[in-house]
Amino acid sequence: MHTQRVNIRQQASEGLGDMGLRFLGGSSGKNGSPRLYELDDDYIWQGYPVNDPDLLKQLEVPDGEIVVRVPKSLVTFLPKEPNGVAD
Repeated sequence: MHTQRVNIRQQASEGLGDMGLRFLGGSSGKNGSPRLYELDDDYIWQGYPVNDPDLLKQLEVPDGEIVVRVPKSLVTFLPKEPNGVAD
């Protein structure tokens, strides 16, 4: 399973993912976390799950959804334009 993850990351960084997954950036090295990807009209945030029950209760997270914590610095990898490329 770990090998598959590495391959998906490599494909995404090269823009070769079958689903159009494109790596936008990350501040923790080549295979670290957190990371930011683009998939069609969505962004995929890879980060650490929020498991604090009190925080999740405050957020009123619906069933089937999760909350992911990412550092503010990851926002620098968002494209300036919706269909643009991050610097």
